[in-house]
Order: sequence, then C-alpha cells, then structure tokens
Amino acid sequence: DDELAGYVLGPPLVQDGPVLLSAEERSPLHNVTAAAVQPMPGQALGTLWLGTAFAGVFACPWPPDLAPTPAEIATRLTPSDCAVHTTFTGDLLDNSIHDLLLDNDGSLWTASPGGIARYQAGMWQAVPLAAGVTVRGALALAQANDGSLWVGGDGYIAQRQPDGGWAVHTAVDQPLLDDAFQEVAINEWGEVLFRGARRTLRFDGAIWRAYAPDNSSYVEFRPDPRPPAGVTPPPLDFPDPRTVYTAWLQQWPRPAADNGRCFHFVQASWLDVDDAQRHIDRLVDLGARWTVVPYANHFQLRRLAPLFADAGITVVWRPFVRPYEQYDWWEEDVTYLREHGYPPYMQLYNEPSLAQEWDAPHTDDDPPMDQATYWANLLPAMQTVYDAGGYVGLQFISPEWTRATLKHLVANGMEPTFDRLFFVPHPYGLNHPPGYAEDESAVLGFRHFGDIFAQEIGFPPMMIAGEGGWRPGEQQDDRYPPVSQEDHRDFHVAVFEWFRTGTLSDGAPLPDALFAFCPWLIADPVDSAGWYDSRSGDRTLAIEAVLELPPFTRRFSWE
Repeated sequence: DDELAGYVLGPPLVQDGPVLLSAEERSPLHNVTAAAVQPMPGQALGTLWLGTAFAGVFACPWPPDLAPTPAEIATRLTPSDCAVHTTFTGDLLDNSIHDLLLDNDGSLWTASPGGIARYQAGMWQAVPLAAGVTVRGALALAQANDGSLWVGGDGYIAQRQPDGGWAVHTAVDQPLLDDAFQEVAINEWGEVLFRGARRTLRFDGAIWRAYAPDNSSYVEFRPDPRPPAGVTPPPLDFPDPRTVYTAWLQQWPRPAADNGRCFHFVQASWLDVDDAQRHIDRLVDLGARWTVVPYANHFQLRRLAPLFADAGITVVWRPFVRPYEQYDWWEEDVTYLREHGYPPYMQLYNEPSLAQEWDAPHTDDDPPMDQATYWANLLPAMQTVYDAGGYVGLQFISPEWTRATLKHLVANGMEPTFDRLFFVPHPYGLNHPPGYAEDESAVLGFRHFGDIFAQEIGFPPMMIAGEGGWRPGEQQDDRYPPVSQEDHRDFHVAVFEWFRTGTLSDGAPLPDALFAFCPWLIADPVDSAGWYDSRSGDRTLAIEAVLELPPFTRRFSWE
C-alpha cells in the first residue's frame, strides 16, 4: 500500500507555518530545529521565529517573502539582531525546542521536553494537556485545515478542541501509540499524519490507521479502546447505614481471601510500569490484599489499575492534589474503574489540617491554611465522585477538623452521599505499643474518629487505615522507650494479627467497620519507615516475620 508515498516518506521535516526546513538543512550556527515567518501587516519586515536545540526561541526581523534557509540565516543574522526568549529571561517552558508553529490567530506554539507553550500578546503561557502527560515532552506540532492543533509526543498524541480543551490519547490505553511521534503533518486531503520510529498513523477525520514502517500494510484502531464486555460493575446501591448498618458494611467490595493486610504504596505519584510492578510484587510477597496509591492523574490511574487487579489487590486511589487545589479527573477516574470492574475507592484530599499540605511547590508564597477553601473544593469533589458511582473517602488527622467538616457537610445538604462514604484514618503508633488506648495518638486511635462520625452523622464509617504504624527510632512519649527494630517487627505483626484473631491489642473486639490497616510505607529511598529501599536499610526483621505469617481469610461478626 503506497498511498502515503510522497508525503510521509523522505527526510523528516521541521515545520513551522509556511516554511519547511529538512533536518539536513538545519543551521549549525543557530542550532535551528524549527522556523516560521510571521508577516507584519503594513511593515516591510516581518518576524522570523527560530526554535533552537538549547538556546530557546529567537525572534528576528525578516523579509516575509524570503525563505529562511540556513545560508540566508547565516548571511543575514547574528544573535544580536534578535530578541531571545529563554527560561532565564522569561516564562518560556524549556530552552530545547523540538518544534514551533504559528497559529492562524497569530499566536506562536512551541513543543519542547517541558511540554506545550504558547506566546500571545507578548507573554508566554504553559499549556498543560493533562497533568503528567507531557512529562516526556512534546515533539511535533501541526494545524489542520479546520484550525485544530495536533501534537505528537512520546507515547501520546493530542488534539486541541474548539473550546480550548485537549483530547489526549496515550499508550496506556492503545499500545499502537507507544512510539515517539517526531513529525505531524497535514496532507493535501486534510488528513492528519503522525510519523514515529515504529509506525505512521493516519486520521481521516473518522478512521485511524496505523501503517507499517514500509507502508506495506495497516491496521485500523481506536485511540481509546472500548471498555471490556461482560464486566460486573462494583456495587452502586447501598442501604442506609443508620438503619441497617451490618447490611451496609456487607455491601462494600473486598478482595478475595481478604486478610485486612495493607501497605501504603510508594510516595511517587508518577511511576513507570516496571517500577510499579516491582513494588506490587513486594505487596504480593507480604500477603497484602489492600493498598493506598497516590497518583498523578487519570492516565497514571489507567496505567496502574490493571496491575493491581491482576495481583488481587484492592486499591484506595488518592490523586496527588492539595487542599487548595481542584482535581479535574474525578468523574473520568471513577468511570474507568467502574467500567473495568475495579472498586472505585477514592480518597478526596489528604491531611488538610497539616501545614505541609498547604505548601505550594515552585512558588514564593504558600496559600494560607484555610478550612473554607478546603470545603469549597471538597464538597464539589464529593458530589462528582458520588454522582459518577464512586466511593467517597474522607481523610483527617485532626479531630477538630473532622467534627467541623462533618457539621459543614450536614449543614450543606451532603447527607445523600453518606451511603457511599468511608474514612481513611492515619493511626500512627508513635512509640506507643499496640495496646495503648489513653488517647488517639496510637494505632487504636481510629476508634476515636469513628466515635466522632457516629456523633455527627449517626454511624461510624467503614474505615481503611491508609497510613499508620511505627518508624524505628521514634520516641515522642518519654514514658516509653524508642521504637527498636524488634518493636517495629512485633508491633506490626500484632496489628496484622487483629484480622486473624478478631481481637484488638487491648482485648476489645475488632470492629467490623475496620476493613484494613496500611502501615506507612512499602518502600522509600529516604523515609526510614519504608519497609524496602530506605537509606537506613530494609526493615528485614519485620519483613521476615510477615512472610512467616500463615495465610487466612478474615471472618466478620456476621460470618
């Protein structure tokens, strides 16, 4: 099939408006990677925009009817003739420019390892396609006949839609997008072409085709595959916990061979599949059936969710978002999980009363810790997750914030969401033994928060302790010795045994409402609480002890 010959084959083209420079013609003087000439109405000279390999973007005076060949550039220009835009002189996203494009509206777009940026009205603006998607950069740009902008990236393609939003398709869902699309072009029929190292993609406005490197064959595909057929979605209709509490608890989905054992996953919210699988294998070795996973965005959730499902591990998903921020993908996340039969346990925000959660990265000033701001973000998120069919997870470490927020939810009509409400306590043990029950600063502290819920909304929530446990060497309470390696082992084993014996460390019955306990954390290169990979060494004693625990399935009071 040679229908692509003539406009796909041949040397790569660096595009930029009406000008095309072949890779062989790039000027070594300016390290030019892309060029575009912008006429200036009523003026003899226009602007030549040059993208460079490492020096940012040059804006140079240029005759609008003269092609900017490398020879002409070298003859006519010196760097002093041009205005230079770099990360050091302004808000340019990256000094290494892969491609640039003049929009029909006169604005300039750049593609770089840092992603997409736009220059308009004298200002640069970063243009996120979706958080995290451009982590490996944008490679090429093209504008279709209808004015829509197309982006080729490393492992993704994207289209800017009329409303300014982006449709992003990644290799997470479609393996044929696992390529570096270093050229995007529009052919004479208005079709969009993406050339990668492994294949060429062609979109005619209705059908996507992927061509072999020699164009000898193609397959038709969808960039977003349809959900699998025959999947049983997670429960959606829950009874009223204030009237049939046990039946309500029974409705929550749990993993097969549930033993209540959990570990918080790694802190990194963006992992490649191989790294994630390595940590998942550790969870499996330790017999974990639950985990809490911070993640960067919708695409990372889609990348990771099948891995946990294949391992038989149920996940509480926590997007990495601060209390002063909104998250744009709640509905998409829940919809994806439900369509694939994965329980949509969603933790909405994390430790909102903790000052470090209000630290704004890469800014000079942090937002003030403000409960009203948190509530303004929390309530819409709760409603969105609930309406999409998700399970609404609250998280607090402050009893005062817990009580105030529950009162606020009731006062603002959020009670209809409570039938799918659960709580993620963080019962750290400090240096208290597992049976310590004097106050909430212990692994039994989850009960105190359950009491607050019961007082404010009429029932204790289902709980998954998302963080907790002990860190070797800690001694917050002088009445008790520091946590030794032996304590770390024995204390965690005691907590995991709650779910086998049905008895807490102070002799009280294990509440049915506590579904899992997740020590912080499975692995970390810095935090000494990491069971693996910590700079202070693996928690070998605890690991060996947990590996020796016999398998069992937890029995609830109704069984």
